[in-house]
Amino acid sequence: MKKLFVSLLFLSPFFIAGCSKDDDNASIANCEAKNYGVVKVSFGDINIKHGILVTQIGSESITREKIIEAGKGSDTIRLVPGSYHINVASINNSNQAIEDQTFTNRNIVQCQEMSFHVAF
Repeated sequence: MKKLFVSLLFLSPFFIAGCSKDDDNASIANCEAKNYGVVKVSFGDINIKHGILVTQIGSESITREKIIEAGKGSDTIRLVPGSYHINVASINNSNQAIEDQTFTNRNIVQCQEMSFHVAF
C-alpha cells in the first residue's frame, strides 16, 4: 500500500456517488434519492496532510483517492452501497505515505454513516 497515492482518478458513476469536504444533515438526508452511504474519517493529528484511498472490492481497478490538507480534523466521502477497502495515510509534501491504516471489507449501506478514526 506504499504506492497509495498514484494518480488513479477513475470517477465511475456506479462507484462514487459524490464527495464533499463539508457534508451536513441536508446532504445525508438526500442519500436515498442519490443512493449513497457516508464514510467519515477523523484524524488524530491535524498538523499533517492525510490521504484517503477507497477501492471497491471486486473492481480493484476502480479507485478513488482524496488528499486532505493539514488543518482538517476529518473528512467525509459519499459512496454507492457496496464493499470497499478504505486506506487512510498521513502523507508528506510529496504526497508519499508516511504511516497508513487499512480498513478492509467495509460494507457501505445506503443512508448509513460509517466512521473511522486514525491516531495519526
